Amino acid sequence: MRRRFGLSLPPPFAASPPAPVSVRAAEATDGAAIAAVKWRSWRRAYRTILPDAFLDDLAVVPTPGYWIGRAAVPPSHRHGCFVAGPRGTVLGIADVAPTRDEDLDREAVTEVLVLYVDPAAQRRGIGGALLAAAVDHARTTGAAEVVLWVAEANVGARAFYEAAGWRADGAGKRFEVTPEVAMEEVRYRLGPIPPP
Repeated sequence: MRRRFGLSLPPPFAASPPAPVSVRAAEATDGAAIAAVKWRSWRRAYRTILPDAFLDDLAVVPTPGYWIGRAAVPPSHRHGCFVAGPRGTVLGIADVAPTRDEDLDREAVTEVLVLYVDPAAQRRGIGGALLAAAVDHARTTGAAEVVLWVAEANVGARAFYEAAGWRADGAGKRFEVTPEVAMEEVRYRLGPIPPP
């Protein structure tokens, strides 16, 4: 096991998640598992996009403490943090909030900030279930559209979003992971979404 910031990252949580996998609101007790899933997902998803040396020494960011607080006290009713798996198990995570993009209407557009599935549990419909929960949360909290940013070179993720009806809207940006490590991102959009 790898230790970062005093955290012993657990191994994958389930070799064979039950089908269908349930999606639920994250709880404070999920914090360490959420951080571990994101850490493992980054090391797999960005292996050909970011330098190996960076990924081999990847820190746990955000820390479990961030996710504990995020699940325990959402900043607003439009924020939502969801995990896949029964209570005590985290196979994936989706985190949504009002958009950060200055060219969009924060009152009308929700952004999927995070969507990751543990590498050991991928290709079992978990990502689709989490994405659906994120869009449903956006709809029920009054959003007219939903956006997300994805690495331009992540062809697998882009194909996943396109298969779910999302489309690149032409916006792009450079995401600086550190001062020395960066990647190009493109924005995807789903909308307008019908009201609840």
